[in-house]
Amino acid sequence: MLLSSLTLCLVALSQDPRPDARLALGPLTLEVYVSRTAHVFHLVDQLSRWDDACHGQYREHLSLSAGDEAALARYAAVRAKRRWGQGLEQTFYVAAGVEQAAKAGEKAKQVTRAELDVILPVLERFAARADELLESKRGVLEHAFDGLDRTRLTKAADDLARFTGVRKLVVPVFPLASPAPGGGGMDGGRLRWELSDERVSSSVLLHECTHGFFQQREEELRALVERTPGLSMTLLGEGFAYAMAPGLYSDGEGDNLARNVGQDLAQQPSWKEGSYEWQRAYGLALRPLLAEALQAHTELEAFLPRARDAFLVLRELLVSRENRGPPKLAIAGPAGALVRERLLDSKFHLWISWFDHTVEHYAKYLPELGPGDLLVLTLALDDSQSIPAAFAHLSPLAPDELQRRLRAGDSIEEERAEPGRFRVVLLAAPTRKALDELARRSALVHD
Repeated sequence: MLLSSLTLCLVALSQDPRPDARLALGPLTLEVYVSRTAHVFHLVDQLSRWDDACHGQYREHLSLSAGDEAALARYAAVRAKRRWGQGLEQTFYVAAGVEQAAKAGEKAKQVTRAELDVILPVLERFAARADELLESKRGVLEHAFDGLDRTRLTKAADDLARFTGVRKLVVPVFPLASPAPGGGGMDGGRLRWELSDERVSSSVLLHECTHGFFQQREEELRALVERTPGLSMTLLGEGFAYAMAPGLYSDGEGDNLARNVGQDLAQQPSWKEGSYEWQRAYGLALRPLLAEALQAHTELEAFLPRARDAFLVLRELLVSRENRGPPKLAIAGPAGALVRERLLDSKFHLWISWFDHTVEHYAKYLPELGPGDLLVLTLALDDSQSIPAAFAHLSPLAPDELQRRLRAGDSIEEERAEPGRFRVVLLAAPTRKALDELARRSALVHD
């Protein structure tokens, strides 16, 4: 049965556990469930931001009151203790209604009554909004599987089955309405797939199915992780999944994986170990090795030493990016000499650059800056210099707000400090005299 032939309803399936559709892809079978309970839970789970992996598009498209935020905070406190795949996915990504799902989850010891006493009122609070979102995407969900290249997906499934030794895999799939393009996930044996419009990403679907195959070989993967410094189960699993899709199976003609890693390198001077940037880079490193292994019909056990070597080489390279030499201080604008004088004996004493507000100078010095470094922007309304438009985003204040406050006679001290980035301090005043005074006394000028 195809989803395009279904008439979806907002009432959760409570008696019939049969899937709404089955897709046979060789050794892989997708059992598709369109579930109101899954939608309500997913909306709350993502809105709560209990983990960095929560998807932000739901918050971006909903207006939340103070009461909503308080409810989400209560939910997040419970969720943070029962993390991915530890019971809540198994409880709520189901075809049953919310109350029935909760009772079944409690009986199976996937969730406690005390936890449900917190969770269920929050789900009820957001249920109407989840219903509205599901209704708005009804057509998208009905036709989500129509355009999939089943031949291509079957070949990928055949390769994965042969490689992992998993002869047959059945994956419950929960397509989920999303207000904007999203992603997916595979936890607790459930695959969730966020859909916003007819542009369906088979790469996301295959990426998550790859997790399903490798999760059946947890014992072998965990043994590799335990003898490999810096490697985690998450990083290993994501490396294989990214190597497969979008690595070997990308949507469209472009090389999405290589492009994303290139953007990561250009935009993030420092990567947190194990982060999404590490995962994508590991996937890129594994891709040619995995392609060769699949073509040669190599099995997982024989390949794991190569996966380990690829990670160790990559880790050496990525860790070396952090060895960037002494902390750096860059100062732009007319009060640079005063700022430099204050910090000559600071941790920045080996690398200090002072330059005018020109595109050429910004392009020369900013690529040198990374975590732990400092950029000081100095401006005076009666001075001809200003931050180049191409770099205005660096300022802690938007250009219009900066000009408005300077014209109002304000002296401005602002800073922006983001994880993984250099710190930016803005010192600005209506006159050069006032700016010099600010540069001499500002508490933000420190190391």
